[in-house]
Amino acid sequence: RLVRSWELQNKRELVAYAGFPRTDAGKISGRDEYEYDIAVYSQPFNDHWRVYAGLGYWTGDYPDDGYNDSETRYALGVQYRARQLTLNAQLNLNDIDKTRFAASVFGAWTIDDHWSIPFGFSSDSQEVPLAARRHGVTGTGTELGFRYWWNELRSLYFLGKYVDFDDGNVKTSVQMGLHQRVMTTPNHKIDAWVDAYYAANTIDPADAPYWAPKSQYEFGVTFDYAWRTWQKYEKSFTQHFIVGGGVFWQQDYGSDFVWRLGYQHEWNISEEFNLLYGYEKVHRYYDGDPEDQFRLYVRLWWRF
Repeated sequence: RLVRSWELQNKRELVAYAGFPRTDAGKISGRDEYEYDIAVYSQPFNDHWRVYAGLGYWTGDYPDDGYNDSETRYALGVQYRARQLTLNAQLNLNDIDKTRFAASVFGAWTIDDHWSIPFGFSSDSQEVPLAARRHGVTGTGTELGFRYWWNELRSLYFLGKYVDFDDGNVKTSVQMGLHQRVMTTPNHKIDAWVDAYYAANTIDPADAPYWAPKSQYEFGVTFDYAWRTWQKYEKSFTQHFIVGGGVFWQQDYGSDFVWRLGYQHEWNISEEFNLLYGYEKVHRYYDGDPEDQFRLYVRLWWRF
C-alpha cells in the first residue's frame, strides 16, 4: 500500500473546474455567466517540488449597464510540498481591459495534527469583482487564518482578508465556521456547517462602479447528506443532497432570509480519477432586491 501511495504521489496531476451560472436579474454578479479554471502539475522533482501552469476564464452579462465582459488569466508557478508546509509562488498574466502582470504567494503551514495556518498575498487580487475590473480597478489582497481539528468529525476555521483597491476603497472581511459530522454509517453521512461572514468597504457605494456595501454580515447553517449509492473496491458513486439557510444583513437595507439547495454526484472512478458535478440554486439579496442564481458545475481530478 505504501508503494502504491508513493506511485500516486509521483504522478502528474490535472485539476479542472467549469461553472455555468444563470442569474435572473444579474445586477451584481452578472447574468448568463460562465467560467472555467484549469491547472496542470508536473511530476515532483527533488521529492518536494512541482511546477504548474494554469488557465482561467470568467465572463458576465450586466443588462442594467448594457455590457458583457470577460477576463482571461494565465498562470505559471512552482509548488513546494512537505509534511508541514505547502507553498505556491505564482506569476499571472491577466487580460481584461488591458494586459497586466501580477504575482501571488499562498499556502498553508500545518503545525501539528490539530492546527493549520492558511495564508496568501496577491498583487492583483481575485477578490476585486469583474465589474470593477471592467472599469480598470485592481487591488492587492492579503489573507490569513487558521483551522483547528478536534478530530476528523469536527473542525473550526477562521479567515481574514484585506483588499486594497486602487480606487481608494479598502475591503476587509472575516469568515469563520464550525464543521460537525452529525451522522456516520457505512453508506450514509450527514455533515453540518455553521458559518458567519462580515465585510466592510470604505468607499461610498454611490461612487463605486461595482457592488461595495458599507457593511454586511451573514449567518447560516448548511447540511450535506451524502449517500454512497454504489461501491466496488476503490470505485464508488456518491450522491449529495445539500440544503442551507440563514440571515443576510446589509447596511441601509436591513436583513433578509437567504437559502441554497444543491444536488451533486461524486464518482471515484479509480485512485487516479475523480469526477464531481452538480446543480445548485441560491437565493440572495443585493441592495434590498432579491436575486436567484442557478449554477451547473463540474470538477475533475486526474493523476496520470
